[in-house]
Amino acid sequence: MYRVRNAITTFLAAGLLLVVAASAGAQMTPRQADPILGAYRSTVVAVGDIACNARVTVTPTECQHAATARLAESLNPDKVLVIGDTQYFDGTAEEFAGGYEPTWGAMKDRTLAAVGNHEYHVPGAADYFAYFGAAAGRPDRGFYGTTVSGWRMIALNSMCSQVGGCEDGSVQQRWLAYDLKRYPTRCTIAFWHHPRYSSTRTRSGRMSALWRTLQKGGADMVLSGHDHDYERFAPMNAGTQLNYVSGLRSFVVGTGGQNLFDLSTATWSPGSERLLAQFGVLELTLYSRGYRWAFHTIDGEVADSGFDLCHGRPAPVLPAY
Repeated sequence: MYRVRNAITTFLAAGLLLVVAASAGAQMTPRQADPILGAYRSTVVAVGDIACNARVTVTPTECQHAATARLAESLNPDKVLVIGDTQYFDGTAEEFAGGYEPTWGAMKDRTLAAVGNHEYHVPGAADYFAYFGAAAGRPDRGFYGTTVSGWRMIALNSMCSQVGGCEDGSVQQRWLAYDLKRYPTRCTIAFWHHPRYSSTRTRSGRMSALWRTLQKGGADMVLSGHDHDYERFAPMNAGTQLNYVSGLRSFVVGTGGQNLFDLSTATWSPGSERLLAQFGVLELTLYSRGYRWAFHTIDGEVADSGFDLCHGRPAPVLPAY
């Protein structure tokens, strides 16, 4: 019965928002209260696959991390989510100092980081964890959660072999289930490096158990990188089924500057709604009941945008873990 009510509410709310938006016209701005999405909370920028080694030549098709950093700063975000492979090629301290730090490092004090595969070219991703410190979680885990302006933000580690697995019963899965119960926020974002869904290269089934855990806990959105393109997916279950009632909407944002994939070999993945290969960042405007998204390119274009409501299903509070 709950799912039926929620589906009806979502449908009516979306329709009402279109009516209100049409009547308000240009007077509505993203950073004010929205009649459907609720009170404005904060603005987040998200992207992965970012900085080249300083010795690599900058070209129009490679190493555009300085341009994406300028773009991100121009959006004045409250938080920056970096979604793995933040520094190529090996994620060493020397590479971070020469590539990421002079560009994206300007936003380090408001950054939350998720670890990728290139960081683990250094054993234990030691230089990555040293660079980001508490913003990357415990070095033996790389998964953590924090609450920002009423939204729960959960970084997970898709390098499953490094942290004892991602399957049901693993330390990471059990921690995630508890975190979702302990912090019953209305809206929740999860972010990790390897995408569960993608039309280009990676469809990481190893994240299915964590996806199911997030869905059961009422989470709303998943952000990933790894594939060097931008792709938006409809709300999905862990097993490739569309689910507009309780499924997770996901975004692949591997467009931080290193390079881009050739989309001529892309194979459509179920649920894919938008796919493009342009350098840029995803802006998320967060409200008390929902969110807006906008993919900004370094050419000054908003190449994709939209809005959605949160599921709004808080779980009971449990004692500290």
